[in-house]
Formats: sequence, structure tokens, C-alpha cells
Amino acid sequence: MGIFSSLLKGKSTPANQSVCLLIDYENFAISLRNRTESQDVDLEPVLKLARDLNNGDTIAVARAYADWRHFGRYADDLVRLGIQTVQAPNHRLQGKNATDIHMAVEATDLMHLREDLHHYILVTGDSDFNPLVHLLRSRGKKVTGIGIKGTVSPYFEKVCDEFHYYESLLDEPIPNGRKNGGSRVSKPASSSSRPSSSTSKPAGSTMRSGGPASKPPERKPTAAPAGTKAKLDKLGLDPDFLFTPDRLKELIPLLTEVIQEAGPQHVNEMKKALSRRFTEKVSPLEAAALANLFKRVNGYGSSEGPNWLEKVGKRSDDAFDILLATSAQLLKEGNREPRGEGTAALLFGEVPANPSEMNMRQTRGRKLYEEITRGSKS
Repeated sequence: MGIFSSLLKGKSTPANQSVCLLIDYENFAISLRNRTESQDVDLEPVLKLARDLNNGDTIAVARAYADWRHFGRYADDLVRLGIQTVQAPNHRLQGKNATDIHMAVEATDLMHLREDLHHYILVTGDSDFNPLVHLLRSRGKKVTGIGIKGTVSPYFEKVCDEFHYYESLLDEPIPNGRKNGGSRVSKPASSSSRPSSSTSKPAGSTMRSGGPASKPPERKPTAAPAGTKAKLDKLGLDPDFLFTPDRLKELIPLLTEVIQEAGPQHVNEMKKALSRRFTEKVSPLEAAALANLFKRVNGYGSSEGPNWLEKVGKRSDDAFDILLATSAQLLKEGNREPRGEGTAALLFGEVPANPSEMNMRQTRGRKLYEEITRGSKS
């Protein structure tokens, strides 16, 4: 631990103490575990980046937020690193959001009380921190985000002045103990889209990728077909994050379980309910994509449709077929509806190997949906 503690030593004049490092430790530790299946949490690369961004000077504030009743074995190591551990107890009804709220409140408090803090480094990937980032930047503060690939919300990445993937800070790449959940990886964003920085970004620091969880099938990252963005917008999907069919079938039972237990009506309610109920099975990015997609196709929370997911229950194959049918209906142009193979290619980002099966399943899904609709009206 000697090398870690040395990272927090350096110049300590008040004028130089301008960096504030805030770590959403629960988010970071769980995301890292999902990616590598490792229990080790190494914050040395994060501390090194914080010092580099502060021209080698002392980190003025370094805090890590978690319910330390569950992460207690890491607390002593953090204290030896010079990082203050802040207790954010998670009560059953609050879920992981208790940590987010505590960290956001303290960041706002520091912004008012500590005029010397000019650069905030937030270690998380949760879009719940977007309002905090907007507030800090509106008060002239610079915000750098750090997160784990596969768990970072693209919206959080975009609102930061700059963003670094934790993996890009390491001397050696993280071993892929868990495969990427069939997501897409976009090309690096143009540097002109972000404010310039005197510190060069590690390779891959502006890339986005999708969510992991319980051993999804391996799949090479590819780009969504050209010209599909407008259609994907109708479905509430990001072209840089599309599920594989197998992964989607794994997630549908979790989605219907949340609907039956919590009955969420809105996208944000569904996203947060999924994240609370299945923290280690569904990444934040997957939760957002599921909530958006199934809201658009009247799977839940609709005042006009039959809210068919609740009626289908955990029958993943039926839900998959109805998803094809309802997506095709949403994408219908005039009297022309895409065939099953076209709908599947759009949803999953590649032409299916079995187009005739997708056509058959979409037709079957339409019949199932009609039966549910008739049952709802009777």
C-alpha cells in the first residue's frame, strides 16, 4: 500500500488544492465485478489520473460513497490511500439511489463551501448524476467522468467535459471474465464536440459500449446499419447499444418480474426499478434500453395499449415474438410494414441468419398481440 499512499502526497498549498475526487464506490465495485468477476478493486489508476489532471498537486478532497456494511473489507485500504469513506446506508425502499443522492448532495455542498475546488472528478457511470454535472459546469467547474466499459450511460459520458474509461487508465487490459452483452461500440467521438483539455486522453477514453451481465453470448462489436438512426429513435434505442436476441430473451423475465412487483408506469420508474431489483444482473445501460424499448411498444405503462408484457409473463419466446410484431407496427410507413427479418435486423443490428424464422415469428407475434388486445377489451 506504500505506493498507493504516496499518490496523495505532494504540494499542498491552498491555491493548488483544486481537484475534488468523488467515487460512487458501489457503482464502481459492482460494475468492475460484473466485467471481470474479480473481487479486487484497484483505485491507483484513478488517483494517478486525478493527480495528473491537477498538474501533480495534492488531491484536495477524495471521498468514496457506499453502504460500508456491505463493502467493509475495502474501507481500511481506502483510508490508507487517503480516501475518506462516507457511509450512505441503503434502506430497502431506497436501493442504490441512496448512495447517489448522498454523493450528489455533498458535491453540491462542496461547490458552495469550497471556492478553491475547480475540477470535479466523478467515478461512476450513472446518468442519475447528469443534473449534478450540469450544475457544476454552470458554476464554472470542470467535470471529468471515469467509468467501467459496458456500464456507462452514454448520456452521462456526453455531459462531462471529458470522460475516461477505467480500462484505458490501466497498464494492462482488464481480463474479460464476463463477455460483453452483445452491445455496440461506437467510433471515438470527435474532439471538437468537447471542450479542449491540456491533458491528453488515453486511447478509448471517448468510446461507449453496452452492458454486461450473467454470461451473455460473445459477439464482436459492430456498427448499426447506416440510415437506421431515425427508426431506432422511434423505438427509443441507441444505435451504439443494441441487444443480441439471446441476451434480450434472458432479460425479459427480469423485466416482467419488475412489472408484476412494482408496476412502473414511466421510463424512469422502470429503469430505476430494474437497477434496484437486479443490480448485479442488469447494467444501467441495459436497464435504460429495456425501459425505453418496451415503453414504446406498449409493453407496460401505456394508457392506450394492452400493456402486454404483464399478460405474457415470463414466456420469453412469446414476448420476443410480440416485440417483433409491435416494433414492426411502430415502424410502419403508410400501409407498408417491415418484414420480420427487417425488424430483427434493426433491433439487433445485423441481418438474421434465419430470415424466414423471423418472418414467421413476427406473424405469430401479431396473432398473440391481437389475442391479448381482444382479451383486454372484453
